[in-house]
Amino acid sequence: MIGQRSGLVVLARLRLEYASPGGPPEVHAYLVPAEKLGEPVVLTAPCGHVLEPGKGEQVAVFVGVPCVPCMLYTLGNDAADERPALATEPERPVGDIADSRRYAVGLRGDHMRHLVADNAIRSTLDGRDVVHTACGHLGRGPLESAPEHWPICPECCEAAGVVA
Repeated sequence: MIGQRSGLVVLARLRLEYASPGGPPEVHAYLVPAEKLGEPVVLTAPCGHVLEPGKGEQVAVFVGVPCVPCMLYTLGNDAADERPALATEPERPVGDIADSRRYAVGLRGDHMRHLVADNAIRSTLDGRDVVHTACGHLGRGPLESAPEHWPICPECCEAAGVVA
């Protein structure tokens, strides 16, 4: 658990019997309000994932498949601190992308330019600026320009509703 001003952040994932088939369940960060500690409550992660009482298991670290927005939220940067702790719907940072000219370079070595919204989740990882891209991946940036010879990620274009 990671201490917060208004409660505790708990890292948890769905139990296997409640998870979707096809892979391990994602690990999310849930804020447990201080006044609800010890009570069974429905928890909502910053990404919008809802965890009902008795359907999750707490984990000590982001193991297996971490949820990128939740992982960035727990890093404690200024952008994450401004986000509501218990959002009822996930904030998709794709609304401002069509007019934005910000990019990120994928950390997976895919040699693509990823689109980044002005209000995208940002943080620092291993001393580098990282950002949540429109396609949901973690990228280095945001950058004002990316290598021109690299193609724009088609998943980012689809999420933003733009044509590459």
